[in-house]
Amino acid sequence: MSSSKKILLIDDDSKICDLISVFIKLGLKGVTLVTAGDTIQGNFKLENDEFDLIIVDKNLPTRSGLEFISQLRSSFKYQKLKIVLLSGSLTNEDVHFAVENRVSEMIVKPFKYAQFLEKIKKVLG
Repeated sequence: MSSSKKILLIDDDSKICDLISVFIKLGLKGVTLVTAGDTIQGNFKLENDEFDLIIVDKNLPTRSGLEFISQLRSSFKYQKLKIVLLSGSLTNEDVHFAVENRVSEMIVKPFKYAQFLEKIKKVLG
């Protein structure tokens, strides 16, 4: 895997952000992780930087991760951006939404190190 990959993580749970940061440092050498606590911060970081992947939590304080993904997919600029949906629970409707909006992968919390890395490596290629 190329060492120039950059991931944007949007999650309001600082413990999840810390955990994912450790997982990436241990398992994905050279990959940079940028975090945002909500979709407003995420939008700002996305507009001011280039990312290979976005990991977005389904439940966020300002706007849901699903609404954020829908907004991204409505923009030509982000049509091909790889997205991973993170959630404590996924409904059938969430899965249907993910397929329709070309979400690359879904990860349900709680997750284990090996499971997380396997899915992220698959998405990053």
